[in-house]
Amino acid sequence: MLPPFTRIVGEGGFLLTGGGEEHPVFDAWVLSGNNFEPSFYSGFDFNSFAQFRGQFFGAKEDGIYLMGADTDDGEEIHSGVRIGPTNLGTAAPKRLRSVVIGECDEKAKVRVQARGREGIFPVTRGRAVIARNLQDREMVIDIADFEQISHIEIIPLILARG
Repeated sequence: MLPPFTRIVGEGGFLLTGGGEEHPVFDAWVLSGNNFEPSFYSGFDFNSFAQFRGQFFGAKEDGIYLMGADTDDGEEIHSGVRIGPTNLGTAAPKRLRSVVIGECDEKAKVRVQARGREGIFPVTRGRAVIARNLQDREMVIDIADFEQISHIEIIPLILARG
Protein backbone atom coordinates (compact mmCIF):
# COMPACT_ATOMS: atom_id res chain seq x y z
CA MET A 1 0.00 0.00 0.00
CA LEU A 2 1.32 3.44 -0.91
CA PRO A 3 1.56 6.21 1.71
CA PRO A 4 -1.02 9.00 1.72
CA PHE A 5 -0.10 12.07 -0.28
CA THR A 6 0.96 15.37 1.23
CA ARG A 7 -1.16 18.49 1.08
CA ILE A 8 -0.03 21.91 2.21
CA VAL A 9 -2.66 23.52 4.39
CA GLY A 10 -2.37 27.27 4.86
CA GLU A 11 1.02 28.90 5.05
CA GLY A 12 3.69 26.40 6.00
CA GLY A 13 1.46 23.62 7.36
CA PHE A 14 1.22 20.10 6.03
CA LEU A 15 -1.58 17.57 6.31
CA LEU A 16 -1.37 13.94 5.30
CA THR A 17 -4.61 12.92 3.69
CA GLY A 18 -5.91 9.44 4.24
CA GLY A 19 -9.43 8.22 4.08
CA GLY A 20 -10.00 5.57 6.68
CA GLU A 21 -12.75 3.00 6.34
CA GLU A 22 -15.59 5.50 6.10
CA HIS A 23 -14.00 7.59 3.30
CA PRO A 24 -11.37 5.46 1.55
CA VAL A 25 -8.80 7.15 -0.69
CA PHE A 26 -8.66 5.74 -4.21
CA ASP A 27 -5.53 5.89 -6.33
CA ALA A 28 -5.16 6.15 -10.11
CA TRP A 29 -2.08 5.59 -12.28
CA VAL A 30 -1.96 7.40 -15.63
CA LEU A 31 0.55 6.60 -18.40
CA SER A 32 0.90 9.46 -20.87
CA GLY A 33 3.15 10.75 -23.63
CA ASN A 34 5.19 8.81 -26.16
CA ASN A 35 7.23 7.16 -23.41
CA PHE A 36 4.22 6.37 -21.20
CA GLU A 37 5.48 8.55 -18.35
CA PRO A 38 3.63 7.61 -15.16
CA SER A 39 1.59 9.99 -13.01
CA PHE A 40 -0.09 8.98 -9.76
CA TYR A 41 -3.28 10.60 -8.47
CA SER A 42 -4.74 10.08 -5.03
CA GLY A 43 -8.41 10.55 -4.17
CA PHE A 44 -9.81 9.61 -7.60
CA ASP A 45 -12.78 7.49 -6.57
CA PHE A 46 -14.10 7.02 -10.11
CA ASN A 47 -14.89 3.60 -11.54
CA SER A 48 -14.16 4.61 -15.15
CA PHE A 49 -12.59 7.36 -17.27
CA ALA A 50 -13.22 8.58 -20.83
CA GLN A 51 -12.03 11.21 -23.28
CA PHE A 52 -14.69 12.82 -25.50
CA ARG A 53 -14.09 15.75 -27.89
CA GLY A 54 -10.85 16.69 -26.15
CA GLN A 55 -12.29 16.69 -22.63
CA PHE A 56 -11.78 14.12 -19.88
CA PHE A 57 -14.56 12.63 -17.77
CA GLY A 58 -14.71 10.40 -14.69
CA ALA A 59 -17.76 8.35 -13.78
CA LYS A 60 -19.00 6.85 -10.52
CA GLU A 61 -22.31 5.73 -9.02
CA ASP A 62 -23.77 9.23 -8.64
CA GLY A 63 -22.90 10.65 -12.07
CA ILE A 64 -20.35 11.76 -14.66
CA TYR A 65 -17.81 14.47 -13.82
CA LEU A 66 -15.86 16.76 -16.16
CA MET A 67 -12.18 16.82 -15.17
CA GLY A 68 -9.65 19.55 -15.81
CA ALA A 69 -10.43 22.36 -13.36
CA ASP A 70 -7.96 23.96 -10.94
CA THR A 71 -10.09 22.92 -7.96
CA ASP A 72 -11.77 19.77 -6.69
CA ASP A 73 -15.26 20.78 -5.59
CA GLY A 74 -13.91 24.20 -4.57
CA GLU A 75 -10.74 22.91 -2.86
CA GLU A 76 -7.40 23.76 -4.46
CA ILE A 77 -5.57 20.77 -5.96
CA HIS A 78 -2.02 20.32 -4.64
CA SER A 79 0.72 18.27 -6.25
CA GLY A 80 2.96 16.15 -4.05
CA VAL A 81 5.68 13.56 -4.06
CA ARG A 82 7.04 11.51 -1.15
CA ILE A 83 10.48 9.95 -0.98
CA GLY A 84 11.06 7.52 1.84
CA PRO A 85 11.47 6.60 4.45
CA THR A 86 14.91 6.24 2.91
CA ASN A 87 18.45 5.79 4.20
CA LEU A 88 19.85 7.19 0.91
CA GLY A 89 21.98 4.08 0.42
CA THR A 90 23.83 4.12 3.74
CA ALA A 91 22.99 3.14 7.31
CA ALA A 92 25.25 5.92 8.66
CA PRO A 93 23.67 8.94 10.36
CA LYS A 94 23.26 11.88 8.00
CA ARG A 95 21.70 15.27 7.40
CA LEU A 96 20.68 16.90 4.16
CA ARG A 97 22.54 19.92 2.84
CA SER A 98 19.89 20.64 0.25
CA VAL A 99 17.34 19.26 -2.19
CA VAL A 100 17.76 20.45 -5.78
CA ILE A 101 14.65 20.35 -7.95
CA GLY A 102 14.97 20.86 -11.70
CA GLU A 103 12.48 23.04 -13.59
CA CYS A 104 10.48 23.71 -10.44
CA ASP A 105 8.55 26.90 -9.76
CA GLU A 106 9.16 29.08 -6.70
CA LYS A 107 5.93 28.17 -4.88
CA ALA A 108 7.15 24.62 -4.21
CA LYS A 109 8.03 23.56 -0.67
CA VAL A 110 10.10 20.70 0.72
CA ARG A 111 9.37 19.00 4.04
CA VAL A 112 11.97 16.79 5.70
CA GLN A 113 11.12 14.48 8.62
CA ALA A 114 13.90 12.96 10.70
CA ARG A 115 13.82 11.42 14.18
CA GLY A 116 10.37 12.79 15.02
CA ARG A 117 11.26 16.34 13.95
CA GLU A 118 10.36 18.09 10.75
CA GLY A 119 11.07 21.26 8.85
CA ILE A 120 9.43 22.97 5.89
CA PHE A 121 11.69 24.77 3.43
CA PRO A 122 10.92 27.02 0.44
CA VAL A 123 12.43 26.28 -2.97
CA THR A 124 14.49 29.26 -4.15
CA ARG A 125 16.14 29.16 -7.58
CA GLY A 126 15.54 25.41 -7.71
CA ARG A 127 17.08 24.62 -4.31
CA ALA A 128 15.72 24.05 -0.81
CA VAL A 129 18.37 24.48 1.90
CA ILE A 130 17.67 22.05 4.77
CA ALA A 131 18.20 22.89 8.47
CA ARG A 132 21.18 21.26 10.18
CA ASN A 133 19.16 19.95 13.14
CA LEU A 134 17.33 17.35 11.01
CA GLN A 135 19.62 14.33 11.37
CA ASP A 136 18.93 10.60 11.34
CA ARG A 137 19.72 7.32 9.60
CA GLU A 138 16.39 7.42 7.72
CA MET A 139 14.37 10.39 6.50
CA VAL A 140 11.13 11.17 4.72
CA ILE A 141 11.26 13.91 2.07
CA ASP A 142 8.06 15.48 0.72
CA ILE A 143 7.91 17.93 -2.19
CA ALA A 144 4.63 19.77 -2.71
CA ASP A 145 2.94 22.48 -4.77
CA PHE A 146 4.90 22.26 -8.02
CA GLU A 147 3.76 22.47 -11.64
CA GLN A 148 6.51 20.20 -12.96
CA ILE A 149 9.81 18.63 -11.94
CA SER A 150 12.49 17.46 -14.35
CA HIS A 151 14.71 15.87 -11.70
CA ILE A 152 15.39 15.70 -7.97
CA GLU A 153 18.88 15.72 -6.48
CA ILE A 154 19.24 15.03 -2.76
CA ILE A 155 22.58 16.15 -1.33
CA PRO A 156 23.34 14.36 1.96
CA LEU A 157 26.20 14.91 4.37
CA ILE A 158 27.30 11.70 6.11
CA LEU A 159 28.02 12.39 9.78
CA ALA A 160 31.02 10.97 11.66
CA ARG A 161 30.03 8.32 14.17
CA GLY A 162 30.37 9.55 17.70
